[in-house]
Amino acid sequence: METKLTEKQIQLIDTALIKAGINYIDIRIELTDHIAAALEQKDERFEHHLKGYMLAHKRELKKLNIRFIIIDMGKAYKQLLITLLKPLLLVFTAVVFTTGYVINTFFGKAETILALYMVYIGICCLVTSKSGASLFDATFNRKKQYSYSFGFAFIYVLLFYPTMQLVFHEEYFNDTTLIPCFTAVIIFSLAMFITAKQFNKQYKLQYHG
Repeated sequence: METKLTEKQIQLIDTALIKAGINYIDIRIELTDHIAAALEQKDERFEHHLKGYMLAHKRELKKLNIRFIIIDMGKAYKQLLITLLKPLLLVFTAVVFTTGYVINTFFGKAETILALYMVYIGICCLVTSKSGASLFDATFNRKKQYSYSFGFAFIYVLLFYPTMQLVFHEEYFNDTTLIPCFTAVIIFSLAMFITAKQFNKQYKLQYHG
């Protein structure tokens, strides 16, 4: 950050933003630069001026926070759509659908649900692993995540409900609807994982590179 403030003062701003409900890393970095520029010419009573600034601009900061989240959600959803339409993912969609159809034909509905559910769980493990971009962490520990992850975490939670319906209420689904529904859930989960990794790498380079 191109300011004259000390690292301790920068940390104080970051802590103040977290207390104000500004949780995502990238938004805090952007707003820290903004606040630092406003406070760097102040006298030595830095904490006093910071507290005054936060009180005076609390509403403005919250509006900026929401604005940044919405903008980044839009970028995330756009990139997710691009990922879903990539040839390799379309091929994988066909593979999952065909595999589910074959299993259902030769082994039955229960085995099909188990097989496809295990694939879904495997992708979820990738998504929530330390090596990937953790959407689970984005849902419950936003202070360690970037703002784009909010939109993905929202979709991730939405996908959980139909998946549980497929597993525990198989009587609601016939052969015509079972495999397409499971295929859609698996492909969306995989696309989110791929896109989240891309964004995570991009944001780390942008804000910590």
